[in-house]
Amino acid sequence: MADFAVTGPIMVTAKRRGLSEGWFAWALIAPAIIFIGVIVAWPLLETIRLSFTNADMGGESWVGFDNYAKLLQSSKFYEIIGRTFFWMVLSVGLKLIVGLIGATLLNAAVPGRALFRVLIMPPWVIPIAIGCIGWLWLYNGHFGFLSGMAQRFGLIDGPLEFLAYKNSAFYAAIVTDVWVGTPMVSLFFLAAMQGVNRDLYEAAWVDGAGRWYRFRRITIPQIMPVIVSMALLSAIWTFNSLEIIWIFTQGGPRRGDRGAAGHIFSAVSERVEPRQQILRGEIACQWTATRCCKKSASTAGSPCSWPLCCCRFSRCSAPRSAR
Repeated sequence: MADFAVTGPIMVTAKRRGLSEGWFAWALIAPAIIFIGVIVAWPLLETIRLSFTNADMGGESWVGFDNYAKLLQSSKFYEIIGRTFFWMVLSVGLKLIVGLIGATLLNAAVPGRALFRVLIMPPWVIPIAIGCIGWLWLYNGHFGFLSGMAQRFGLIDGPLEFLAYKNSAFYAAIVTDVWVGTPMVSLFFLAAMQGVNRDLYEAAWVDGAGRWYRFRRITIPQIMPVIVSMALLSAIWTFNSLEIIWIFTQGGPRRGDRGAAGHIFSAVSERVEPRQQILRGEIACQWTATRCCKKSASTAGSPCSWPLCCCRFSRCSAPRSAR
């Protein structure tokens, strides 16, 4: 009884404390849950809901699985998905290979190593649009560096427009995407390599293991979690990539390098843009007519300098004979 009298209140206090700690924990993660729900969960659920409708600017109505049936019956869908996965696999693979080589070189004990680590950053730091402008100059057939050097060394007979052909534009965009994404991969791999225990290398060196053996048996297994993580992140980013292709060719000659993201963006733009252009035209014409009316009102009897728009909206105070 004495034990129960002592332990009873302690258990009740612990339970109450555990309940309060639980609510406190939920209060701490509540902002993150709300943020994820509003920014991620709700748009995702709304997108899924809209996929079962024929939503348009004028409204929406339920159509069930008709959109999915049309999508699966379209041969263009499988072509776009195949091209997107090919783009993703090739680009991510090159990023991992080049990034691993770069991280190995940056991790070596060579003079000026800190400077090289800084110089690898610009492709990743600068805006993609600015980097693409530089690559547009390189790919230009008439005054670009690559075409000029190829002609000088006799590799081609005349100017070569890399972005004017389906295949060359596709691979040119991949090269630029690898150039943009490799620095980040190299830095992550470099950080992982610096975390590997040096005792493992020393023990392997004492046993007579060469550099390639140490790299295969020690470095790669130790940084494998980082390699997998970077592969997944890079695959997601590359699959959704749109900027490089759109800046270069807006989908390429004959839509040769247009992936899933580019096709979706193009489809939405082609569907919405005509109405937006009409609306913009109406707004611009109304603004011009308003300016015309103000000018005519300030100069009584003067002819209108914007007759078409004034006559379109009939708001001009100038005489009709001046219109």
